[in-house]
Amino acid sequence: MSHRFGDKTTNGGGPTPVSEAPVGGDRSPPGLTLVAASDIPLAPDEVHLAEWLSTLTSDDFRTACRSHVALAHDFAGGIVTVEQLAGTLIVAHRREELSRPERIRLAAGAADVFPPSGNCDPLRLVWDLTVRPNRDGGSYLHALSEIDPIASMTRRLEAALVVALQADLDEKVRGFAADLRRKYRPLSPRP
Repeated sequence: MSHRFGDKTTNGGGPTPVSEAPVGGDRSPPGLTLVAASDIPLAPDEVHLAEWLSTLTSDDFRTACRSHVALAHDFAGGIVTVEQLAGTLIVAHRREELSRPERIRLAAGAADVFPPSGNCDPLRLVWDLTVRPNRDGGSYLHALSEIDPIASMTRRLEAALVVALQADLDEKVRGFAADLRRKYRPLSPRP
């Protein structure tokens, strides 16, 4: 099943599980939901996502994904991210909606999008990162990305953007997981 703005789908084509629903009850559903995951050889209680985010530098951010240009902390529980994807510059001021050791949720109410063709509509972006246990005692980083539709987007551009956004999220979560592995003590080898 392909992704369509307005559908509540994951990269596997099924509905988004209730446990992954947005925090808070009065939000309208996102236009697009993408999911990615990457293993971390750490026990879930050895990773503290809120602490990790507070120490994430612009260099760490750029290293995690090719689309990342810069990151700055706003000292009020949020970050400003600059990304360039498929020739489009995206500047987002993401505020913490949830900050726990095992889960962080950051939302940008109106990210500025600058495509090569001119100014596009602002859009709402959400990152929801969770550390979950896996079967071998380690864990994995689960990333949920929500993006509201851009009203002026054509179906062809929309389809191309979905493919680019999913590839970008896959790379992003692998990069963030690699950064977590560097910053936290790995599990000792099991006999």
